[in-house]
Amino acid sequence: MRALAGSLAGGVWKARPTPVETLSWLIARDSFRTSGSAPMEGLIHGASLARLTRGRAVPLRDHIRFYDDAGQEVAYTAVLAITQFPEDMDTAPGGNGQWLLALSQIVKPPRYESAFEESVWPEASVRFRFRSQASAVKTVDKVRQSAKEQRLEASRSATGEPDQTISDSEIEMIELKRDLQRGKVGLVEAWPILTVSEDSLDDLHSSVDAVIEAYAERGITVEVCSDTQAEAWASTLVGDEVRLDAYNHIMDSVAFFGSGFWGGSLVGDDEGPVIGYTTGSTPAIVRHHATEAALRGDTTTVAVLGRSGRGKTTLVQLLSLDAGAEGAWVPVLDLKGDLNNASGGIVTAAKTHGIPADRVEMSAEHAGACDLLAVMDPEDALIHAHSQLMLLISDSLRVAAHPVLMEQISTLIESGEPRSSARLIDQLAASSDEIAQRIARELRTFQGSAVGRMIVGAPTGVTLSATSGIHLLQFPKLDLPDAKTAPADWTVPERVSAAVIRGALAWITNVSRRPELRGMRKLVAVPEAHMLTATREGAAFLSLTARLARALGLTLVIDSQDPASISAHDGIMEQISTAYAFSQSTATQQDAVAKILGVEPSERMRQEIEQVSVDPLSGDVWHGHCLMRHRGRLAAIQVAVPNDQVLAALDTSPTSERNNHVA
Repeated sequence: MRALAGSLAGGVWKARPTPVETLSWLIARDSFRTSGSAPMEGLIHGASLARLTRGRAVPLRDHIRFYDDAGQEVAYTAVLAITQFPEDMDTAPGGNGQWLLALSQIVKPPRYESAFEESVWPEASVRFRFRSQASAVKTVDKVRQSAKEQRLEASRSATGEPDQTISDSEIEMIELKRDLQRGKVGLVEAWPILTVSEDSLDDLHSSVDAVIEAYAERGITVEVCSDTQAEAWASTLVGDEVRLDAYNHIMDSVAFFGSGFWGGSLVGDDEGPVIGYTTGSTPAIVRHHATEAALRGDTTTVAVLGRSGRGKTTLVQLLSLDAGAEGAWVPVLDLKGDLNNASGGIVTAAKTHGIPADRVEMSAEHAGACDLLAVMDPEDALIHAHSQLMLLISDSLRVAAHPVLMEQISTLIESGEPRSSARLIDQLAASSDEIAQRIARELRTFQGSAVGRMIVGAPTGVTLSATSGIHLLQFPKLDLPDAKTAPADWTVPERVSAAVIRGALAWITNVSRRPELRGMRKLVAVPEAHMLTATREGAAFLSLTARLARALGLTLVIDSQDPASISAHDGIMEQISTAYAFSQSTATQQDAVAKILGVEPSERMRQEIEQVSVDPLSGDVWHGHCLMRHRGRLAAIQVAVPNDQVLAALDTSPTSERNNHVA
């Protein structure tokens, strides 16, 4: 087995061993067993094997019934075989040769007049082997000889003219033999098996009928494997073999591989945290190791796009938790203030799972938390703190205050005393300089403001942290100035808000550049990034961070309802390595999403983007369903929360609302 694995790994197949986690997940999935978690590694035996094999599968004449460990029926599966293909198959898009594509297009009639059509999701298992050239030539020669004998026999009959199909068959076999001998084509022997699963027997029968009818329209005959359900189903399991040799088909390699092009999608990283699974006819686990991109030397920006309420922010939180779990520094900038509260959220979820986490919010408890004079290193504090505090100075005083404030900050830094804007205000007030005293009076007025005290409030000891874990910055009360508004025209609330956000962004940039943290994984999460791209300073921060992220070993994750604002910034666009696209409803935003996904905007693509987060059966929101582009691959995926505990911890709704929702 090791020799076989080695030869497959070194050949064109580039095969690699399947982890035991994946094998156990596949077996449990195919047998509808949900009890217990899959073993992560090693040999499955003892208790792990007993847990994995709980339940029963009972084969009947035309279907299989699955039971859980309590003896309750959980699923019904019918196994079907493709018994006949057309002689000629068209592998072009829309042709009958792409019979695997039909798996994702089958619907059954609505049950009543006003109901929606229901999709059927059959799955395919195709075992195959290549015929050697000698074996292939021998098979073709046998068919050619048979056609020739039929032609000669017909010529001796009363009519004296053989059927045209017989003559054509002989000619085709001669041409195929020549192509085989020249190596232009090969022969493949395949055993295609389809499985259809439903929750009830009535649904199963209607779905089976829909599958048979859909393939009949393509000239392909599909039949239920009567009295051989157990053998046919077992042959579809991973690691099994062909059990019903009579269901074989021999076709040329062009027809075989042409049909398999649409068999399924593959997207994501080879290793790392599982973020969800691909949807459609062939589900597969999707992994996304967001902090690994910088180590590969790749661009590191992750864009999560779409309308509100589709699952964008949940995805950003999952990526942040994954990074925090591996010891990364993860600042999360929450401009809406809805990622954590007393009921739960990202900080609660992190602490529940042993991930260090803290929160900075606009309250007296966190006064001075965004004070750059306090949180910056001495060599950086002078310029950054001066720039931040100047935003709070009135227009009439600004010119005169500029040199005085710079001098006073420098004096405080050189004194070696603990640095803070509150201490600086006291120093200014004690000065004999009239300008310094006026600056002190103006800055002190902001200490009573919920926003202003984040900078000039007396420090409480709670500061922005540069340690590993989740660091949530909640700033829901900011009134950020529009990018089109000149700084001279900013209102007082806009200036104060700009000063706070400048403090947070400057701190993130400063920490990211620290040499001592160069080896630490770093992920900066910015939900609702459209609130930043709408401002001059925010857009500049995102663009600069995206450009420098790879060199700094940092991953930038942005979540936006306004993809057009993202696509308009080349600095961000050029650095996007991964994009998740949820539904958008306007053509402008849909075209922007298409551009970010790396596909040409078209009417078909607009419809795809509009419907990707819509349940095809009910028309309701399909939470977590999106398009994912990663390292040049594009697929539809379902984002999946790891378990109910994580989902409950992330829930920020009051307990009473949760109980009402469950009831």
